[in-house]
Amino acid sequence: MKAAAVFRLASVLLRHPLEVVICCILIAIVLVTFGQVIFRYVLESPLSWSDEGARFLLQWLAMLSAAYAFKTGSHFALTFIVDRFEARLRSPWSLSSSPSSS
Repeated sequence: MKAAAVFRLASVLLRHPLEVVICCILIAIVLVTFGQVIFRYVLESPLSWSDEGARFLLQWLAMLSAAYAFKTGSHFALTFIVDRFEARLRSPWSLSSSPSSS
């Protein structure tokens, strides 16, 4: 039974690598930031690399999250201008704003 659970977990991780990477980056940001707080305020010896590391991880998280949102079709779109067009003019603009829906 335990081998089946491990196989199921491995199957999920291999089918969704982008989600796994995004989760790992988020966990890394939390750990780096928490470590920085502990080192700075408790041990009074701040880490020299943690600010840049957290910033670098946040940039990767933003880019990969945008790719994931585009993949799942959950990326937001501002349509308040396009909604004011007539129906015949609205169609080409709505297709260009969300190519994954076509």
